[in-house]
Amino acid sequence: MRQSVPRLALLTALALAPALALGTVACSGARSAPPGPVPGHIARAHRVALGAAVRWDRVGDLPGYASLFLAHYRWLTPENELKMESLEPANGVFDFARADALVDWAGSQGKAVHGHVLVWGNQLPRWLRALARTGPSRVVVVRSAMETYIRGVLAHFHGRIDEWDVVNEAFDAHGNWAHNLWWRHLGPGYVRTAFEIARTADPTLRLCYNDGGTEVPGRHASAVLGLVRRLRRAHLLDCLGSEMHVAGVGPAADLVLRQLRRFAATGAVLLVSELDVSLAGVRNGERRRRAIQAATYAKLAGACARVPACLRVTTWGFTDASSWLGSAAEALPFDARRRAKPAWFALTTALAR
Repeated sequence: MRQSVPRLALLTALALAPALALGTVACSGARSAPPGPVPGHIARAHRVALGAAVRWDRVGDLPGYASLFLAHYRWLTPENELKMESLEPANGVFDFARADALVDWAGSQGKAVHGHVLVWGNQLPRWLRALARTGPSRVVVVRSAMETYIRGVLAHFHGRIDEWDVVNEAFDAHGNWAHNLWWRHLGPGYVRTAFEIARTADPTLRLCYNDGGTEVPGRHASAVLGLVRRLRRAHLLDCLGSEMHVAGVGPAADLVLRQLRRFAATGAVLLVSELDVSLAGVRNGERRRRAIQAATYAKLAGACARVPACLRVTTWGFTDASSWLGSAAEALPFDARRRAKPAWFALTTALAR
């Protein structure tokens, strides 16, 4: 996950028009709505599906967390349960207990699951880092570890998860290859290798690349676009996840729309995969801050709704109490007490258009 840098100096000037343009959507939510039914049916009634990242520990331990998700979201992305450090804590030893519990719970409730993530430079198990430091054969060892892991995970979840992020965040903010463990030992070809393994392991799956910073033009977005084009030509990639971790006003609407259309031209399915809008550092009074956030959610979700290739918007969590940014960032559509914020109404209204 990679968060955009807020442009606080532009908050007042840029946010006023889009916030007011939302009319009652933005303004009616100066205060959070009380807990209880909110118009989640809006998000379920149109082409673009709505999903959220979910943590299994919260499902059982945080009152109201599970019921809120079930009432308003169609897709579930496990926040941490499908990452390598969770699934293969020891070399060749898989632990699927928590992941199975979450995936099976989702299935029992009629929710689809997006697999996140097979290959990433973070949240790797200690044994892999140690293994990669030993001996001249470490290239062979690391590639073997990758293949064993991908094949083992996909086989285990066959028939239960039909869509996977194969590789996550392969580039740094400047569009250069991120110098992670996979790159250091396998070179930039590790990305294609991972997709080839996944494709041969289960040709029926929808295979995705996921990254942040693609919603605005620049070297990072250009690097991602080049990778998507190469993988599409090789018939290895089906979809692109655009994270969209933003702050405050976020990027201009026309830039986001233009970027989504550039990626759609590759023929890939597009997903807004980790959306949140941080209010950390935004100081305009509570009513104004909430209106800014609502306008940003509406802008980003609305851009997806205007691009036929964009099929889903997933927020990275759904209540401020469980945000990876911490509750003080107030980044999600429901507050820490599970009350719908103006952002929720703006998000669902934008998707329904």
